[in-house]
Amino acid sequence: MKQVIEHEGFRIEVTVRANCRRMVLRGRNGESGFSLSVPKGSTRREIERFLSEHDDWIRKVGSRMQVWQPRCAPGERHMALGQRVELGRDGVPAGADFLRWRNDRLLEVVKRLLPIWEVRMGVRAQKLRFREMKSRWGSCNTKTGCVTLNTNLAKYPEECIECVLVHELCHFHCPDHSARFHSLMTLFLPSWREREKRMNTLDARALPPEEPEA
Repeated sequence: MKQVIEHEGFRIEVTVRANCRRMVLRGRNGESGFSLSVPKGSTRREIERFLSEHDDWIRKVGSRMQVWQPRCAPGERHMALGQRVELGRDGVPAGADFLRWRNDRLLEVVKRLLPIWEVRMGVRAQKLRFREMKSRWGSCNTKTGCVTLNTNLAKYPEECIECVLVHELCHFHCPDHSARFHSLMTLFLPSWREREKRMNTLDARALPPEEPEA
């Protein structure tokens, strides 16, 4: 049985194995992220504790992962805010212009949502940055007040972008991923688990588009 969970911006594919005696974590190239084999009967709390204990290793390996780079040629189909669009049609540009166009859509969503959630959560992001991140959806530097979001979020629907934004802002209240952090997430965004699950189910659609038949 497999499931995909998000841990500190990294995607972890968890596989339950009956013959597995201990948890084994491996890094994989591309947007597939990491794979984690766990013994049958492992609880979500045990899995999250194991991942937290290996945060440094995950960040180190994740920083070396290669990210698929799209050609963005006219006629290709790519994801933009949860919808698959065809480049060069209906006002959607192609080439590098498409990536800028899609990033602009992401910026519009985040700039609209950020002040709303800052008021709700009683926090203030001193700086907002966007950059392509190899395996993490975002990060929050509580010392500088800087929130960084992955430009690849532009592939996903607004509810998923909002979930990641709230996740990062929540770190101003709790810097780790302890039980308190999850309680705060539930307090501020009760549907965060459902949104996270939807984001995981959309992963396949957000990967490189189908290659045209020869």
